[in-house]
Amino acid sequence: MAWPVPGVLVVLGYSAGLCCLVFGLWMVWGGRATPGESPDASPGGPAAWRDRLTEATRLTLGLCGLFVGYHLASYVSPPTWLGLRVPPERWWLLAGGVALAILGTLGTDWVVDRVQRPDSPAEPKDRA
Repeated sequence: MAWPVPGVLVVLGYSAGLCCLVFGLWMVWGGRATPGESPDASPGGPAAWRDRLTEATRLTLGLCGLFVGYHLASYVSPPTWLGLRVPPERWWLLAGGVALAILGTLGTDWVVDRVQRPDSPAEPKDRA
């Protein structure tokens, strides 16, 4: 039986999967500081964006990246290589679950920052 996935899609699938895996590892591992070490206070860049997120959000985004990266690689691999996967005809369940997880964690961060702590420096204190 021939492998039903064209070669271009295999390269694109593995490349996208690798990018998602690297992003997931960067989010999960990033932001860790050894005791007594101050976090990087650089004003811009991707590390500054990541370090502003809560630990729960970083872990959720990282695990979603790892999960999506694995499934992208499994969808373009031969069926006997990576058998643990959401069936391709149910890809929308995978996408929906990941979207709900990301929206849920970002929404929780928004609620904590804007609603529970309205005096945070992110908002102006005087609204006249």
